[in-house]
Amino acid sequence: MNTRLPRILFVFAFSFSLLFVAGCGPKGHDRTEVSGSVTLDGEPLPSGLTVKFTPQETGKPVGQGGVNVKSQYFIYGAPGEIGLNPGTYVVSVEVPFADEPGPYSGPPELANIKIPEAYQTGTSTLTYTAPSGGGTFDIEMVSK
Repeated sequence: MNTRLPRILFVFAFSFSLLFVAGCGPKGHDRTEVSGSVTLDGEPLPSGLTVKFTPQETGKPVGQGGVNVKSQYFIYGAPGEIGLNPGTYVVSVEVPFADEPGPYSGPPELANIKIPEAYQTGTSTLTYTAPSGGGTFDIEMVSK
């Protein structure tokens, strides 16, 4: 019997486990939690709106979350992951179903909410730089 075989298998298994652990280090989980409130002209907005953080750097996922009954949002990254990668994002607010043809079919409490163009997806001028370690970013929209 070859006595070197168990030693070679041990070295191989140990090396493989080091590669696995190194792949699961901080770089794989470089997300930061971001939350805040959403207002329009100083007034809280109803639940159901969508807040979207689109990264300015390519290759990073878009983060989005919904506004709750307290006009608060919490950003989720890729499915099942909380937060954003640190970096700069364009921030937008959307009324769900507002861009579909025909009469509005979304939540009734959002039927009369008009998001100013400066905060809509594709035209938003609002940016946020997500730091490592998390942060709060209140979205204070103005209609004028």
